[in-house]
Amino acid sequence: MMHSRPFLGWRIVWTSMVAQALGPALFALSGVLITALEAEFATERAIVSLGPPIGTLIMGAAGVVLGPFLDRGPIRAIMLAGVALMLGSLLGLSGAGSLWQIAALLAGASVGIAMYGALPAHLLVVHWFDRLRGRALAIAALGMSVVGFTLPPAGAWLLDRVGWRGTVAWVAIGAAAICAPLIWAFVVKRPEDVGQFPDGDAGREAVQAPVVRVPFSGLLRDPNFWLVGAGFGLAIASLTASFHLIPHGESLGLSRQMAAWGLSAQAGAALFGKLAGGWLADRVGKRFASSALLGIHALGWVLIATADDLVPLLLGAAVMGFGGGGILPLPPMFHAACFGRAVVGQVGGVMGVLALPFAALTGPLVGVWFDRVGNYEGAFYALAVVPVVALVLLGFVRFRAPDEPARHQLHAT
Repeated sequence: MMHSRPFLGWRIVWTSMVAQALGPALFALSGVLITALEAEFATERAIVSLGPPIGTLIMGAAGVVLGPFLDRGPIRAIMLAGVALMLGSLLGLSGAGSLWQIAALLAGASVGIAMYGALPAHLLVVHWFDRLRGRALAIAALGMSVVGFTLPPAGAWLLDRVGWRGTVAWVAIGAAAICAPLIWAFVVKRPEDVGQFPDGDAGREAVQAPVVRVPFSGLLRDPNFWLVGAGFGLAIASLTASFHLIPHGESLGLSRQMAAWGLSAQAGAALFGKLAGGWLADRVGKRFASSALLGIHALGWVLIATADDLVPLLLGAAVMGFGGGGILPLPPMFHAACFGRAVVGQVGGVMGVLALPFAALTGPLVGVWFDRVGNYEGAFYALAVVPVVALVLLGFVRFRAPDEPARHQLHAT
């Protein structure tokens, strides 16, 4: 029976936006902390640069276990537990006395972020939207850009006043205080759970999607698994290396706070890129949208590599951010189009593992290049090649028709 209450899908979108903003986007703080951690622990930049890749690695690995639980279990309770784990881990990290303690506590925070961040947020939006899925996913991803725009300069301001430990603690407390009440109040897994319909369309019967699982062997035999996983893995790996923009700006002679505006320019442009990506995917198709945005992303890295002052650095960062940000709403659309919305959590979690080697290696390799060569130029040119390779791989993906079974076999549990 259809309820008379207003469509709840947009509340889901806003909550998903905040969860991603105050989850994965917290890694935008890493670039601000690099030189402070490098100085306090007397280590190389390549070692300190392992932080964001370690976080990405842990979040991806957690997604494999987490995905099926999100598809079948109480998503609100899982997300709230994740917020609590993130808060406790980051508060512990703020008092850490060694790099191994930082690594261990960062791993705990990363698991917590995985439990309430991108994967559950994507799952919620995919369930609540079909015809408007691209735009809904794009809006949900905007929070990452807003925090990415504001957190680096705010973090640099905090760092100068309370040190890196106080900065980490205050950011963690603020994120938990905002996320937990919203998740508690608004998270509902599927519109069918409350008698509503995807997109708010009341002209079709609300049918509960069957709970299914994807045999792992079936995924391995499906070419789409490798093409989508590797394609978006490369695209996102190129984007995650952007935390090097702040030390790159400092190497050009800019102050830390001035260099932090490079990440802000990237994040601000990514906000518009996400809206463009979602609109393009809904209007002209996922394939065209991904190709156009990956090309723009590659151009941005070329512009960054040639920048020698603040203005050209900001321009390159903005172009790179527009293309890279526009890509972020697209993976869940590819997952749903290839495998069906009932298993977006499980498929997204497994896909995250396929993307891990790319994300885990890119940032440290850029740091190694700087330690050996003394500049970032060659590494940034290499990063421009990465999205071009991703573009080629995604061009071979075959979407299934709505009434066509996926290439793998789906088994009801």
